[in-house]
Amino acid sequence: MLVVNSNTAAAFAQNALVKTGRQMNTAMEQLSTGARINGAKDDAAGLAIASRMTSQVIGLSTGIQAASDAIGLVSTVDGALAEMGEMYQRLRELALIAENGTNSQQDIRILQTEFDAVVGSIESVITHTTYQGYNVFFNPSGQLSSHLDWRNDGQAVVMNMSFTLGDTGTVSTSFTADGAGGSYSFVDSEVLSGWGYFFYINSNSSSDSVTGAFRNDPNFSMYSNQVLDPSHADYRKTVSIGSADDTVTNIDNLLDNVNASRGKLGALYNQLTHATNSMGTTLTNTLSSRSTIIDTDYAATTARLAKTQILTQASTAMLAQANALPEVILQLLQR
Repeated sequence: MLVVNSNTAAAFAQNALVKTGRQMNTAMEQLSTGARINGAKDDAAGLAIASRMTSQVIGLSTGIQAASDAIGLVSTVDGALAEMGEMYQRLRELALIAENGTNSQQDIRILQTEFDAVVGSIESVITHTTYQGYNVFFNPSGQLSSHLDWRNDGQAVVMNMSFTLGDTGTVSTSFTADGAGGSYSFVDSEVLSGWGYFFYINSNSSSDSVTGAFRNDPNFSMYSNQVLDPSHADYRKTVSIGSADDTVTNIDNLLDNVNASRGKLGALYNQLTHATNSMGTTLTNTLSSRSTIIDTDYAATTARLAKTQILTQASTAMLAQANALPEVILQLLQR
């Protein structure tokens, strides 16, 4: 039917051109941004699912970073304890040499000098082992303390550790503390509390017993308890912890404490490593799932773009043909 007032063919062609143009614009936007979903209009349900996945990805990434930081702290403490264990072994060796019955008084004094130097080195490790500016041993509050904090009662505490790994949960361990109220003991403890009481004192004594400043505090000095030299005036002068045992036994107990602490630190390290691996696997799978929802499939999208470009050209041509139909009626009227 030939009509003038209503050109339905042109309307159909124009409508098809608008739809095709919209599809082409969407394809070009997806190709330009690399994202399949650039707004809720593209996929409302997919956008909501992807948003929840993004929250999970952020939580997992945060957890992995927290676990890495925790591993760094645990490794720092374990490294310090490992070095202290080596120095305890040297103290034990010196104590055994001093007890062999073949040493002169001068020999004993030489052994005691080295013994005190090693004790000072252990104190240095305790004083200066820090992680991100905080001392890992002095923690009266149970938390990381400033590198300037210290305990004037001779304590050096391996603190309980608890790490929150983002949304994944908490990994923690605790150490067996000494008795309440300061009843320190070298036995059945997984901390370093009061260890120095046996090896040195921080009150006035004879001048040849001075071994150095106590934990960098100018108001206190360390004086040797002369635990290897029974003839010295300061021999075990202020020994309160481990007083019933000899020096070798006390060092053995301290080594047991260090080894027990390192055992728990090793288990905690492995927990953190396994948690990191698990979070990494989950993160990878979540990213892969989210990618299928929000990322542009370039193969499919470029094919769709080519299709819309062809349809646009075809719709344009058909619209031109439809607009030319009224001219046929004019030709009929002229004849």
